[in-house]
Amino acid sequence: MLLALLTLTGCRNACQEVCVELDAIAQDQCNLEFSDEQFKTCIGDNSRRGLRTYLKEKYTEDAPTIGDRLATCNEVLLTIAEDITCEDIGLYFTDGAPGGSDTGG
Repeated sequence: MLLALLTLTGCRNACQEVCVELDAIAQDQCNLEFSDEQFKTCIGDNSRRGLRTYLKEKYTEDAPTIGDRLATCNEVLLTIAEDITCEDIGLYFTDGAPGGSDTGG
């Protein structure tokens, strides 16, 4: 059973699952589509290595741990479908990425 769960999730961590959920909401509810490059960047930036690099660059002291960051992502996953709006997702597309003209921004 555990093997089946790992196969379904592709061994992604909670922050990478946020990327998957955002992509699904963008497509299903907002008629927006992340490019393959945007999706891969999100997954890479939220890998353990990506999170470690981000935390090192952002914080000089009192940095949250990777575990803290993953816990936050787990909390986000619980309510993302109710909390995120198409306007929020549209912010990712305002720099000329596909779907940018649909955001009204």
